[in-house]
Amino acid sequence: MEGALVPLLLAGGLLVSLALGLWVALSLMLVGVAGVMLLTSVPSGTVAATAIWASINKWDLTALPLFIWMG
Repeated sequence: MEGALVPLLLAGGLLVSLALGLWVALSLMLVGVAGVMLLTSVPSGTVAATAIWASINKWDLTALPLFIWMG
């Protein structure tokens, strides 16, 4: 696809999904998966699983339950 056409399609898809009343998180997920499928040849499930694991596998988040338990 054309370089400038893909962002326009993704932005239009986001606006349409939000106008249809979908949740913001679901709309962003659908547009993100569509973008990965359009722009790369990598399977979108692998990219999503890696991104989710990288976001929750942080040592910074271990302090939160400890502060709650100390309170």
